[in-house]
Amino acid sequence: MVSDALFRSHDILQRRQYVDLVESVRNQGGNVLIFSSMHVSGEQLNQITGVAAILRFPLPEIENEEMDDDEQIESLEMPDRALEEVHIDGDDEPFDG
Repeated sequence: MVSDALFRSHDILQRRQYVDLVESVRNQGGNVLIFSSMHVSGEQLNQITGVAAILRFPLPEIENEEMDDDEQIESLEMPDRALEEVHIDGDDEPFDG
């Protein structure tokens, strides 16, 4: 899905980039839908960069990229936390449960 606004860009290199993208997708057997910026769907597409795709295969790498830095640090630290001893009331003895 591509917004027609990208094909009317004043930047010639940007227009060429999107024309090449569309040709590449079609050459590989994909379908390209061009949405009018005058229609509600085209306006919404323009709000999210003007390009969208429906993927047929999962991309697990994307899940890792979507995690912010704090979440990545927490996921790496979890095994260490499981090994920590728990002390109650300032007692130096580990809690047995």
